[in-house]
Amino acid sequence: MKRKTIVGNLINFRGLVYSPINEQGVVFLFGKVAHEFGMYVELIRTGYPDCIAKRFIGKDRWEEIKIEFEFKSSDFVKHKHEPSETDMILGHIKESDTMILEV
Repeated sequence: MKRKTIVGNLINFRGLVYSPINEQGVVFLFGKVAHEFGMYVELIRTGYPDCIAKRFIGKDRWEEIKIEFEFKSSDFVKHKHEPSETDMILGHIKESDTMILEV
């Protein structure tokens, strides 16, 4: 039997028809808005952290940002990532306020 396609809610946002249902969707969505946050992506990978970007900080200066993508905020803890090795955690679903990590 052929497997059926599963999608998220309809959002129709800049070419992304449905909301993310996994981490890959979060990565794609970030790619659609990174420039609006003054960021340029240099590297996307499956290793930790998932993304290396540059963020504009003013006066011809750019700072390196290490970004980890997660579908659910709790996945960061479940994957046992080291918080000191990332600058930003981007996710789609925040289960509770207790899952917010400051990095």
